[in-house]
Amino acid sequence: MSIQKKISLKDSILLFLLRTLGVGAVRFICWSCRMEVEGMEYVKEMMSRRESYLCAFWHQRIFFSMALFRDTGGRPMVSLSRDGEYITTVLKGLGYDPVRGSTSKRSYEAFKELLDETNEGTQLGITPDGPKGPPREVKDGILYLAKYSGRPIVPVSGSASSFWIFNSWDRFIVPKPFSRISIKFSPPVYVNREADEKEIEIKRAEIQNSLNNLSDEVDRETGHTPLPISRIKN
Repeated sequence: MSIQKKISLKDSILLFLLRTLGVGAVRFICWSCRMEVEGMEYVKEMMSRRESYLCAFWHQRIFFSMALFRDTGGRPMVSLSRDGEYITTVLKGLGYDPVRGSTSKRSYEAFKELLDETNEGTQLGITPDGPKGPPREVKDGILYLAKYSGRPIVPVSGSASSFWIFNSWDRFIVPKPFSRISIKFSPPVYVNREADEKEIEIKRAEIQNSLNNLSDEVDRETGHTPLPISRIKN
């Protein structure tokens, strides 16, 4: 999806800093941390066959998926907002080819473009609670994308032994250098093409519970008491 926007001098400077210092900082953190991954076999087979899947992770935990799949040419979905432009700049510096758009059913054009991407063998990374929340609530888009594309949703989450937590709507997490990172996948979830609203709600709860359970597990494995969802939403 092409984006024609006038970029201010301030934004131009910020984008330059993100391309240089921002990308460099992320790469340094990734290089310095020890990464432990569990459940990668769920996606390795699909990747080897170049089959599409929808990798789902909470907005709070974006960094961990970004670190794991860097330099693989993956296609994370990024919103068309100004913040999305900043994120896209960093992702491109990490070897990604972002897809700009939304999984909102109300945005038919963007939804159709994402559907076409899945039919072409693209592995899409999606934050089902993004781009603005509410945190840890799976929205409709990813469910209907899975339904109409026939592609599975693969939940993943990560945590670190030491991290910064930002005062953002999602309590965004960035691991500190030289920390230990734990990343976990759970089995793929398929949404039947004939699924009605009741079945969609069942799948929503399944993915939401899976992502929350994964997040709690990796938090415990890295020495943290899981942050209650009520704390994240307040």
